[in-house]
Formats: sequence, C-alpha cells, structure tokens
Amino acid sequence: MLETLDIEKIRQVLEEEKVKLLKQLQIPSVNDQTMDKNLDQMDIAQAYNDQVLAHALQSFEEKQLIQVEIALQAITQGDYGRCQYCHHPISSERLQVMPAATMCVSCQRLYG
Repeated sequence: MLETLDIEKIRQVLEEEKVKLLKQLQIPSVNDQTMDKNLDQMDIAQAYNDQVLAHALQSFEEKQLIQVEIALQAITQGDYGRCQYCHHPISSERLQVMPAATMCVSCQRLYG
C-alpha cells in the first residue's frame, strides 16, 4: 500500500498545509471596531454571529493543524499510514486524498 505513495511528496504537502494553517490562525477573526457603540442591534447581532463563526473556523483549523502535525511526526517515526486505533494500514487511496488521515475508514466511522 504505502509503496505506491511518495512519502517525501506527502511530507511536502503536509508541511505546506501546516504553514497555511499557521498563517490562517494568526489572522484576527474580529475587528475591535465591530463593537462600536454606534451600531444598531442588527449590526451587533451580525458582529456576534461573525465572532461565533470565526471561533468555530479557528477551532476547525486548530484541529486540522494537530492532525497535520501528528502525520508529520508519524512520517518521522516511520509509522505513517497506520491507523492510530487498530494499527492496520490506511489505504493509499485515502492517504492520497487526505494525507493527514490518522485513521482507517472503519475506525473513522467508529471513532471519528
């Protein structure tokens, strides 16, 4: 399975994804001016919704970053491509689509 994968290419893809996520996480999600006293209730509600959405997006990006870092560590340790739960190989097709995958499809359905 993993013989068909170019591990160095996957490492490069993961490193690029890591850099992208780190940049995205540094962007402030909401400007302090959104809570200006001159805003009406609709503006305040929209600003609140924007904050909630930005927080959810940041949380998602943080989880993605953790998965990328785990995959990079697995490459370094020689464990890349093994499910973290059942320790069976993750299919090369799955890893090509999701290089940061840490679970096989079966375990993803059960635990994911």
